Amino acid sequence: MSVEIGTLAGMSSEFPDERWLGNDLVIDARSRLWVRADRGNIAQGWSWAYAPDGDPMKLSSLPGPEGSVAEGDPVRPLVILVSEGRRVR
Repeated sequence: MSVEIGTLAGMSSEFPDERWLGNDLVIDARSRLWVRADRGNIAQGWSWAYAPDGDPMKLSSLPGPEGSVAEGDPVRPLVILVSEGRRVR
């Protein structure tokens, strides 16, 4: 699996080849940063949140962000930058 399409969990029905973990930090095709929301927000249709200010390496220690945009709002392809508190790229 390519790093561009995600990691391990959190499949999307709209983008079935993608798998994301809560708090994954990605950059989209328009150079905007997004953070994967938690499962509760995803179930309500709010799959992504705007990336918070601060150190992206600390995202895994934060509670999952409140989702604020739908699955299709980040423009594909997405490139994962941080997952589980570790830099991917």
